[in-house]
Amino acid sequence: MDLNDYPGWIRQNPHKYIGRLKLEARELYQKFPLIGIYMDGDTMRLEGPVITMSGNRYILRIVYPLSYPALKPDGYVRDPDVVEFCNRNENRGHPYHNYGVTQPHGLKLCVMDQDDTVNKGWTPNQTGITILEYSIMWLHAYEFKRARGKWPLPEWHGNPPVPFFIIAY
Repeated sequence: MDLNDYPGWIRQNPHKYIGRLKLEARELYQKFPLIGIYMDGDTMRLEGPVITMSGNRYILRIVYPLSYPALKPDGYVRDPDVVEFCNRNENRGHPYHNYGVTQPHGLKLCVMDQDDTVNKGWTPNQTGITILEYSIMWLHAYEFKRARGKWPLPEWHGNPPVPFFIIAY
């Protein structure tokens, strides 16, 4: 792969960030073999299906910013039924922990504060896989709230306040 094929954040410091990308890719394919890594111009994203504990299948997209890893990636759900439901006026924002629809990505999930940067919620040891795992937690919480009417996760900024596990395929 030619250096020009990498996203800009890697080209800026390839000696530092190619290793990081390789570690992230290895971890991604070990934990989530159905999630792929894609390039859209200079933007890198993770995308693919996950299946929650209730057996529902969703498509998640994690978009890396051009200034990664100084800024966190953002998580999106792509499923039209979730997007339509959560984008209704009464569900947008805090009730379903989302920032509305961002084209062309989908429903932007509130898994961290929008303005989190290095050492302000987002830390250098977190990765796109961290955001993917938080997005899967968001899906479980979404299903719970649809069924029971209450968001089950506490507010957190940066790291979950309690240990958690991820069940998804």
